[in-house]
Amino acid sequence: MPSEVTTWGQWRKKHPKTTMLKPPFDKRRYAATNRHYDRYWGTERLMFPAGPHKISDKYRKKSHVTIVLRDGKARCYPHAELEEGVNEDGDRKIVKEGISVRVLDKEGKVVPSQLAFWFAWCSYHPDGAVYARKKD
Repeated sequence: MPSEVTTWGQWRKKHPKTTMLKPPFDKRRYAATNRHYDRYWGTERLMFPAGPHKISDKYRKKSHVTIVLRDGKARCYPHAELEEGVNEDGDRKIVKEGISVRVLDKEGKVVPSQLAFWFAWCSYHPDGAVYARKKD
């Protein structure tokens, strides 16, 4: 099923009539808990072993990538390789808007994809294809 990781502001801009459930807890407590994630994401340290394959050092371990399966083969789109707006990859369009990345087929329909970290891609798909931006 297609999904999208985005900011609340970007979502509301595209879907202004969206409603949301109110969290059943104190927002300050939630914000304090999230600071732990900020510290984790800011380091190269992993909380658990990744392997058995070597993690390529082409990108930071926790760099975001979008993974698409096609005909049983996985393809990785490192967010660092994507330019803002539309990126072409054969008959696929990869749309980057801020932190949001969507993959579209040639008819413009959203293709199911998965947001992951670079280290996870390297661990699960060591021989998978990785998109690289064409240099001018």
